[in-house]
Amino acid sequence: MASPITSDSKIEAQRDGADVATSVVPPAYEETPSYSTADEKRLVAKLDRRIVPLVMLSYTLSFLDR
Repeated sequence: MASPITSDSKIEAQRDGADVATSVVPPAYEETPSYSTADEKRLVAKLDRRIVPLVMLSYTLSFLDR
């Protein structure tokens, strides 16, 4: 996979005195997205529906293995 930063842009950023890591951050990633409480509750419920059964199965199999 090719690096999105070319060596020339690294050199130019260092020459300008800017930090390379912060000088190449796209504007879309500078702001943190905001989520509503309803979005967060839906996400947690979705994760619970997927993770909890797997954890329960793992504990059951671990118990049966003893």
